[in-house]
Amino acid sequence: MNHIFKRLCFFTMVLSSLPAVANEWQVDHDNSKLAFVVAWDGARLEGIYRRFDAKINFDVNEPASGVFDVSVEVMSAKTKSADVDEGMGGADWFDYRHHPVSGFKSSEIRSLGENRYEAEGTLKVKGISKVIKLLFTWTQTESQAHMQGEATVKRTDFNIGSGEWATDPTIGYDVKVIVDMQLDRHVKGAQ
Repeated sequence: MNHIFKRLCFFTMVLSSLPAVANEWQVDHDNSKLAFVVAWDGARLEGIYRRFDAKINFDVNEPASGVFDVSVEVMSAKTKSADVDEGMGGADWFDYRHHPVSGFKSSEIRSLGENRYEAEGTLKVKGISKVIKLLFTWTQTESQAHMQGEATVKRTDFNIGSGEWATDPTIGYDVKVIVDMQLDRHVKGAQ
């Protein structure tokens, strides 16, 4: 009996010495994109955020325990139009001076089947918080994952394009947010 107890203790010690694999993922910024698309005078206008970060804890076997916490430096947005880039920072638009950071934090993640998921959470833009749903797909290996998703929001819900722009359809009311992230698994204890 003592012999079995010693073996069990040894086995437990060996398991506890192995590196713990978490469900935490780190963004590979060189191969990830956070973008938005809106209609501008009937044409498609795409912008890309150059500076953002995300704390992602996600396990495909337990999606409900997952959490996404994303922060975006809104002044890092770039389109292919210098005029648009300059105008976006104004008070009627994103008001960079008073609201330099936007963010999304999930409150619930659910599986829709076949690698498809829905993250419901709060999007905060220009000091205004609204609950939105992000539909996404998730594929992974042991050490890497790829997340692609979209959410559509109304710009006027966040006072983006206020004043005369609030009712001017030149700039579309629907804004599609596009997430395309390459992720590396974070191993606890790794340097």
